Amino acid sequence: MVRFQRKEKDSEKGKKGKSQERPKPESPRGRKVEFIFQAPESDEVFLVGDFNVWDMKSMPMIRGKEGIWRREVSLLPGRYEYKVLVGNSWSEDRPCTVMLENTCIQDLSDARQVANSFGTCNFVLQVNE
Repeated sequence: MVRFQRKEKDSEKGKKGKSQERPKPESPRGRKVEFIFQAPESDEVFLVGDFNVWDMKSMPMIRGKEGIWRREVSLLPGRYEYKVLVGNSWSEDRPCTVMLENTCIQDLSDARQVANSFGTCNFVLQVNE
């Protein structure tokens, strides 16, 4: 598993310059989270988000039967934004099904989105304790 640490942006600091609490991505003490995405027509799919500092190529998903792609990530409790890169295009309308320790915590019916600074949306995932 690839592990990353996220640097805090100045915009995330409190009024007195103190850091606000942010979840640390990819932690060996984190919870096992599996992202599942269906794209039978694709040759490559990447998981991109806060947990890998939005690196577009660092988290390739693994293709399974019938074009179902999977990627397991160890995350600490917190709020994460993510997207899926399918080939060279962002998947804007299909989130991943997300499993937390073998229990579905997000699917197509309850995925939330938030606007990003590029005029599109990111999917939001909340990992609870």
